[in-house]
Amino acid sequence: MYARRRRRSLQSSTLVLMIIVLSVVALAVPMLLHIYILNSNDLNLQPQSAQKIDVAVQKDTSHGIAASEYGSRKEEAKTNQEAAEPSMPSIQAQDDWQQQNDSIKKQCAALPECKKEDQWHWTDTRHWTDPCTRGRIGPIPVVLMALGRSGSSITWSTLSALTGERNIAYERTGQTENVTEQFFKCLENCPLAFHNWTIQLLCHIQQRRSDVTVNSGIAGFQWKPYMNSFDSEYAIEGLKALGSVDPKAKVIYLTRNPLDRKISNMRHELGKQAQKDLPAHCEVNDVECKKRHSAAAGVGVTLPTGEALSHWLNVATRNDAKVGAILREAGVDYVKVSYEQLYNADNADEWMKIFRFLRVGPMEDLTVDDVRATFNLASTHSKGRNETVTNFIGVE
Repeated sequence: MYARRRRRSLQSSTLVLMIIVLSVVALAVPMLLHIYILNSNDLNLQPQSAQKIDVAVQKDTSHGIAASEYGSRKEEAKTNQEAAEPSMPSIQAQDDWQQQNDSIKKQCAALPECKKEDQWHWTDTRHWTDPCTRGRIGPIPVVLMALGRSGSSITWSTLSALTGERNIAYERTGQTENVTEQFFKCLENCPLAFHNWTIQLLCHIQQRRSDVTVNSGIAGFQWKPYMNSFDSEYAIEGLKALGSVDPKAKVIYLTRNPLDRKISNMRHELGKQAQKDLPAHCEVNDVECKKRHSAAAGVGVTLPTGEALSHWLNVATRNDAKVGAILREAGVDYVKVSYEQLYNADNADEWMKIFRFLRVGPMEDLTVDDVRATFNLASTHSKGRNETVTNFIGVE
């Protein structure tokens, strides 16, 4: 009897306990659900916040400077793969970045050293300081390095035609020694400057140039390696950046006999004095342009002689060696070719040397006739040194 009553009491207690537990659960579930929703909302905000952080990192790595850290630009500059191929930020972050970027561009454009050659407003890559994603499929990024009157324009035109669709490589660092020096001073003093400017510029050429298409074999720009700027900070870092991406950007270093180059420069300057607005090159079918160059070809060139000429030639030879040393030290993937072997040889071996280096274009069985049939620029001078140099005997 006692045991039966005890069992009933335990059952009643268990039932009461279950009712209490259920009541607590019923009250707790809504509260837990509310907390969960709040946490979910917080989590949903994190990607946007992360994107904003990414924008700052992207600015810092791809341009060598974060928006709030202009003073530490040089220390924070990066030249890694992520810098060259940044992730896409949110719409709001892009708008914020663009406003900031446009404002700084105006500051840069106002700098005296940035006004030369309209450096921040190139028509073909107008916003080249903006972030850019380099495509995996497309033309090979190439920098053609050559001093003036070395045949760089016709060389690029021919290479681009024989590797795909013809396009142009503009002299983006400057056409003259002074302008090139100003270009690098502009990079040093403008907050938008970044160490991997070469990769960023190549990316914009690939993405924005109308004459560069999926059928182009190569795309890039020309760089004149003047010694007054070639060993500057941004020149060296720009060279290093060329080897920091995968695949590496290529450099073609085109040289010419310094004496012939000097003669060509002097003849060109004298020709411009005799014929106002004389263009540097003539299209193959431009009869009028070729006539003007023929008329100017009668102007003789007088070179310095003796120690003055020897000193100039020695400096030119040393500078050529320095360019090679700097390229090697920066880890640049480059090939050195000569004007004489490209244009005066009776074979196309030097051309095929370039194509094998680029891994695109005719690497075998190419003839001189094949190459010349591709030329779109005419020769503007065919006289030898003895006919061009008035004091040839003294120079010899």
